[in-house]
Formats: sequence, C-alpha cells, structure tokens
Amino acid sequence: MKTIIPHLFYPLNQNHPQTDTLIIVSSAAHMRRAHLIFRKEFKKHGLQVHLITAPSKYSNFNAQKWYTDRESAKQVFMEYTKLASFLLIEQWQ
Repeated sequence: MKTIIPHLFYPLNQNHPQTDTLIIVSSAAHMRRAHLIFRKEFKKHGLQVHLITAPSKYSNFNAQKWYTDRESAKQVFMEYTKLASFLLIEQWQ
C-alpha cells in the first residue's frame, strides 16, 4: 500500500504565496494518518500542521463500539494497516 500525498499545496503556494492556511477535510477514521502525512510533507517546507477535528453527523462510525459492526471493524483494520505501512516504511522514503 502506497500513500498518495496530495500535491495541492505546492502549486497553491507558488501562485498565492500569501496563503498561510490550508484546510484538510478527512473522515474521522483517516484523520490520524492524514495528519502524519501532511505534517511530514509540510515540515520539509518549514510549515506546521495543526489538527482540529469535528465529528460529522453523516458518519455511522462509533469509535466506542466499532468492533460490534462488521463494516466499522473492517474500516479500523484497514486504517491501522495503512497507518503501520506509513509509520514503518513510507515515512522513511
């Protein structure tokens, strides 16, 4: 599994250097990994990433009882697999 890092910021920063904020929208399940990926990439350019989360009323994911729902358990398993891949392999590339 290879994490695809969005390259939105780079052309944005070149065309609009006064930009000082980038809002990243992600599902709750992906937010931890998204934060790590963007923090790694932005650190190369001396930029900081601050994480602010807000739950969505459209999500059925229950963080306290994810293991009782097959789809939620599958989502958690896949996200931890991708997180492990990023932490053990991709961040060092």
